[in-house]
Parts: sequence; C-alpha cells; structure tokens
Amino acid sequence: MIYATRQELNSIPVPEETSWYKPVSTKLIFDTIDDLSREQGFTLQKELLDTKAKGQLQRMRFNFYTGNPRFSFEVAVLNSYNKQLSLRCGSGASAVICWNLMVMAPSKIHERHQGDVREDLYDFLKESFSEKSKQVTNANTIYNAFDMVPLSRREIAELAGRLIFEEKLLLPMQAKTLREELDEPSFRYDCNLESLNGLYQHVTHAIKTETPTTYLQTQQAIQEFFVETYEEVTQNKLILI
Repeated sequence: MIYATRQELNSIPVPEETSWYKPVSTKLIFDTIDDLSREQGFTLQKELLDTKAKGQLQRMRFNFYTGNPRFSFEVAVLNSYNKQLSLRCGSGASAVICWNLMVMAPSKIHERHQGDVREDLYDFLKESFSEKSKQVTNANTIYNAFDMVPLSRREIAELAGRLIFEEKLLLPMQAKTLREELDEPSFRYDCNLESLNGLYQHVTHAIKTETPTTYLQTQQAIQEFFVETYEEVTQNKLILI
C-alpha cells in the first residue's frame, strides 16, 4: 500500500473505454466529491488516499467536518483500472483523533465498470451526503454503548483471538499491530481502554492497512462482530438508525 496525493492519482493513465468496460477516473471521483460537498456546504477535514498494484487499485477516504469534536463524516470510494475490482463506495463516521472508521452504513454500491456506472456513482455519493447526521448519531451510539462494557485482559485476549482465528478478520500484520496497540496505544483515546470500546478502537486502527479489495467488507464485518458481542454480553439490543 502506497500513500498518494490527488495529483499522483490523477497522473495514473486511465484505461481506454470499450463497449463492455467503462473506466471511472479518479479525477471524476474527486470532481464529484468536490461538487457535491460544495453544493451541500460540507467542509473537507482530511482525505486519505492510497494505492496498490502499481496504482491500479485506489482507495480514497474523504472526511468532512460535522461540528462534533469526536467524529467526522466519511465517504470511502474504492476503484480500479485493472478490472480486478468493481467500483465500491461506503459512508460512515470516523474518529477524529485517529481517523479510524468507526461506523459504516450498510448501503454501498458494488458496480462493475459497465453501463451506467458513472451515473450510479454520482447518485450514491449524493445520497451518502444526506446520511451525515444519521452516521454521526450511530457512531455516538456505538461509542457510548461499547464504553459501558468493561473487559478484563483475558476477555480482551479471547475476543482478539476470535477475530483472528475464528472470524479470520485480522491478517498477521494487523494482529501484530493490535497486540502493540493494546500494550502501548498510538493515540490518547477519549474512552475507557479496558472496555469493548477500547478494543474496538484498537481493531479499527489495525485494519487501516487492509487492502482496497476487502476494506469495506472487513470494516462492516468487524462492526457487526462488535455489535453482536455487545448484545450478547449485555442482553440489550443496540439500535442503529
């Protein structure tokens, strides 16, 4: 994974369009994000761009100011020029202190680079921007609920083990990162580190190195794992809107 700038992503040659393949350029993605955010008065707080496969796979994460000191609103777009990854998009909320993606909406598009893929991208992103308040509310709900579930070191180890060996959601290097974060966190989280929330923060930090091809699926699966764990431990249903 190589971190990049907009200029670097836009300099990658765009494949030729054919009767069965419609590439979506990074420039179109950037322009669409900029136009929609400007229309709705959103302020870009931070963007995280990276590539893989010599620039043929691209991940673009756009974080927007929400007025909430804890969370930003995030739109993530995954794209490819080598026909190995369909266009994928997701929206959610990220923790400002570390830019971990905290919560992600289940609505996302998986479009082959065919037909109306460019129009579908615009429609999805426009709808995503309307979800800002809902996603920040969900992030607050998860943060506060998870913070109220204390965990012993043994319970943390058991849950981490399940994520690695049972659910297979963490790769070896991510597991190593998680272990290091548990020993010495990279950020001063505003939460109870010996809780379900603390473990969630460390795990979402560890998966920031996830490859673009599986990033959204892994994020969603980890979110579901922690919500299910919360409900199992507390016997309470966590309501997200």
